[in-house]
Amino acid sequence: MKSGYVSSRFTDIENAISKARLAASGISDPEVAAYFARYLAVFTCGVYEDCIEHLFVERAGQANDEKIITFMTSTMHLSFRNPNYETIKSHLCRFDTQNGEKLNNLLKPEQIEAINSIKNNKDQVAHGQPCSATILDIESYHGRIKEMFEIIEQILGL
Repeated sequence: MKSGYVSSRFTDIENAISKARLAASGISDPEVAAYFARYLAVFTCGVYEDCIEHLFVERAGQANDEKIITFMTSTMHLSFRNPNYETIKSHLCRFDTQNGEKLNNLLKPEQIEAINSIKNNKDQVAHGQPCSATILDIESYHGRIKEMFEIIEQILGL
């Protein structure tokens, strides 16, 4: 991971996962332990959203034009929500229509499934629906998503 900001935010996720695992290990009620996984789904989805916005703004910063950076910051903040494969691909294509094909060629199916699962589980929690993800599921998804962010950095030329 080239971006120090993204690395730092991913450390936040990993620390939250470790703390949730530790806290859940002392709880005998599986339903209460599942609340930790729900929190992690929402938290990680939010961090991914923030990190993708950051990478796009960092890419815009290569123009060394403060107005472009301001525009990209506000545009991403208003238009980029709930990162899943399609929204990430769509935003990458706004820089270059070939970026969608690049993303398709570089990502593994399990990475696409991981980012979509995080977003879907977050949506289930947000809308009061049952969420079946476990802490281990979230940790596994995160492990697969980390490489995806390196690919996004590569595609954006960071």
